[in-house]
Amino acid sequence: MKDVATCIRNALLHRVFRHKGGAAPFRRAMSRLPLLILLFSLAPSSSQAYFESSCTSARSLAMGGAFAALGDDASSLYINPAGLFLIDSYIIYGEYGEPSSGPSERDGKLELVVPFGRVAAGLGAYRNNHIDGSTAEQIVTGFSARILEGTQDSYFSIGGNIRAGRISYSILCGCADDRVSNTGVTGDLGFILRPLPVISFGYAVNNIFDVDIETDDSSGNWQRIHRWGISLFWEQKVVISYDQEHSAGKVRNSFGFTYKTVVPLELMAGFSEELISGGIRWNHERFNATVSFMSGNDGDLVVRAGFELKFRQQKEDELP
Repeated sequence: MKDVATCIRNALLHRVFRHKGGAAPFRRAMSRLPLLILLFSLAPSSSQAYFESSCTSARSLAMGGAFAALGDDASSLYINPAGLFLIDSYIIYGEYGEPSSGPSERDGKLELVVPFGRVAAGLGAYRNNHIDGSTAEQIVTGFSARILEGTQDSYFSIGGNIRAGRISYSILCGCADDRVSNTGVTGDLGFILRPLPVISFGYAVNNIFDVDIETDDSSGNWQRIHRWGISLFWEQKVVISYDQEHSAGKVRNSFGFTYKTVVPLELMAGFSEELISGGIRWNHERFNATVSFMSGNDGDLVVRAGFELKFRQQKEDELP
């Protein structure tokens, strides 16, 4: 039964996203994305996620995870891909994170974002190393499109990605240590609506496909996550964000705050489920760097660091 459901999902994915050239197929695919969001948001959630930290970035961690309606940097590819179109430069993005007590579980990302006028595309890679020797890897490709634009920088954007993951682990059979790898494919969908310069709304469903990657301890299920958020903006200096996340019958509330100083620094703070977070971001025309932390349930700290290298910027006459 599970194989039949997988075939149906794959067929639906192919039908929605296939592109044979020209603008008409692309417009048809865009018109079907709201239907897909509704379809997969009603589907049952899977259990514990092996790739949970892939939906976190240095900046979102500093804001307590309240990032769904903001999404104005390259990490949007993993959190809410609808925010990618806000990027107006070619970007190489990298990130690394681990607990402060040592590399018991560490992960990293590397990503390329290319803007094409009202559309932006991203390609990324993710790897998570566990202390038991197992690894989780992902290849992610996604897009974002601004489909409505109004006055005073108002817009409505949509985005999606496809993620191929692999989990590798060892099986002790008494005489040899055999390495086993299993794979799976899932994806994310999202949108961002900014009706006024002072407010934006965001929604994303992560892991829209119910995928169970076989592991030695049944921890390879891809967990479906529904996340919506709101961000308030004041004079392009202060941002206050709130997110609510639904996953496996649990609800998580997150609050975040950022303040841009006179020097090119962005101070960030947040909290979620009694966990406090914070960080600092250096903003430059060609280079951004972020360092953040969040307190853990066991008293430990999770530390993340990320960077963005910006290259050729789009000119006004290149925008459609």
